[in-house]
Amino acid sequence: MKPPLEESITEAIVIGASRTPIQDIEYPIRQLVEIALRALSPGVNDPFTAIAVIDRLAGSIATIMTRGEPQSVWQDENDVVRMLLPTASFDGILDAAFNQIRQAGAGQPAILICLVDRLDQLLGQANERQAKPIMRHIERTRATVEESVRDDSDRTACLTRADEAARMQSKADRDESSG
Repeated sequence: MKPPLEESITEAIVIGASRTPIQDIEYPIRQLVEIALRALSPGVNDPFTAIAVIDRLAGSIATIMTRGEPQSVWQDENDVVRMLLPTASFDGILDAAFNQIRQAGAGQPAILICLVDRLDQLLGQANERQAKPIMRHIERTRATVEESVRDDSDRTACLTRADEAARMQSKADRDESSG
């Protein structure tokens, strides 16, 4: 028979064949990104699925934004660190969610416009710390549009959205510094 502490610890640990979303928040994000990347592949060419994935990712990130930072340091009653858990950073979550989709969506205005629109929506919900990496992704998407979208009207539509997001963020920054 195991001692009670050992039994409690053993019961709290789950060992399985694959990771779970609870263990690694980036794991389900990478699974969704894989769906979008396959949808954007030339052999499949299914932008509607990729847009649905972008929408799902943005909704999930909006939820993450409201929860705050996960606990990564566990201390005992004497404030002695007993356990350190690696946690995903907000920047890392955004990178995992949007970098590859943006890259695969280069030259596809519908994908890039959707990406800018969802990032802009996230920006509207962001605190100061979250706003900076979201703006970096908007700027990266803007650069991708400038480099890859050939049609003037498509390029203008996407750049206008990116510019509006930047103006709104700039206004929010000014309001915050004056208030």
